[in-house]
Amino acid sequence: MYNKKTIYANIQSAKYQRNSEAIVPKCLDCGLVGHYNKSYYKFSKYNPHTANYVGTSCKGNQNFKMKPEKKEVKQHKTNDTNAVLSTCKGVGHSSSQFPLCKKYLLSKIEVFNNNLGKPHQSFTRKIPFKSCIRNNETNIATTSSSANSQSTATIKSRIIRTCEDVRQLMFRAQVFVNYYILVHKDVIIPNFIFRQNFWYSICQLVNNCKVTNGTTLPSDIIFARNVFRTKYPSIIYKVELASGNSQCILEACTTVVTSYLKNMVELSKEMSLNNVTKIAKEFCYQMAILKSLPASPGKFVRFLAYILSEYDREHLAHNLYDVRRLPLPRLFAISPSPSFRWGFVIISVNYLCCFTKEKLFKGYNSQLNLFYKYFGFTGLVFKSIDDLRQNGLNDVLFANKIKSDGFTADFLFEKRRDTAL
Repeated sequence: MYNKKTIYANIQSAKYQRNSEAIVPKCLDCGLVGHYNKSYYKFSKYNPHTANYVGTSCKGNQNFKMKPEKKEVKQHKTNDTNAVLSTCKGVGHSSSQFPLCKKYLLSKIEVFNNNLGKPHQSFTRKIPFKSCIRNNETNIATTSSSANSQSTATIKSRIIRTCEDVRQLMFRAQVFVNYYILVHKDVIIPNFIFRQNFWYSICQLVNNCKVTNGTTLPSDIIFARNVFRTKYPSIIYKVELASGNSQCILEACTTVVTSYLKNMVELSKEMSLNNVTKIAKEFCYQMAILKSLPASPGKFVRFLAYILSEYDREHLAHNLYDVRRLPLPRLFAISPSPSFRWGFVIISVNYLCCFTKEKLFKGYNSQLNLFYKYFGFTGLVFKSIDDLRQNGLNDVLFANKIKSDGFTADFLFEKRRDTAL
């Protein structure tokens, strides 16, 4: 009883102290008078910490009402005619992303469009990995927490390790997702299965890690993972990912999402019209075209599963001596088959900065300098970095991206549409 009285007295004392406070200066965030900043209790949108927030370092998910308000405030600050940017002293903008700012940096797409013309074309050049690494920059400090800070590892061994981790995680993720799709083939599959964030969360489950973005997963995915894990324990591939490897997993997830979306379209294109006409007339009430298939791919899994079951029934009922129903319809797979082949990882500027401990530079030329520091271009008939810089007369520009499996390196370039190489 004494504790309750003490707590109640402290609450009343805090309320009295708050109500008796004098007016504080103008808020640094919203500009109103009456509170210090957005973390003060008198702020109109003050959100006190709850029990779920305690012990966590991540902010709560924003609701659908807060996001438009934040976007509107951000646009108001950016488009303020009286705003002054401290770096360039320019008036009329508060960010260097404003196109008229002196410090404005062109994006990579803008650089390609300005120098190569808008209809530019992508191509790659493959050379041995050993021939593109500079001799004086082959050793890079490892970033693993278990490794000594003085230990070193070559770029090649780091990329081979990354390729192995990405291959193991993506193969198991595809096997599990294909199992989940087959289990739920009689219902509409959620569309976020065909998104990058979903696959990255599945890779976290395969790695036996806590999912950082639970909103991208169906409500029953954890239960399905536990059931599948009980029967097939090898679905878990526990590995401590080095810094930068998550960026390669995101790139691999994008590739997998593209393959699943294209699989839906290709199945519809390759089917014979005679095999699906009757089923389409009986069960389909809306025309499915190539434009509508990627929009809601999960809706078509149920129909493809039904067509496949009819094909299976027809194959089982067919006798070898029966020639009246030939040829039989070709069976197909609803989901792409996972591949365990040794794959490539994409060395982007984000990945390169992670394990080289370099600063993440912005702008095309700064990122080009970083790649030129660690990779040699002499085997690609570029004698110096001046041949790669933008000058308005370029026929070829480096895309600041390399694909490698640790043994070969594919340099990605952009060229003019009418340029012959």
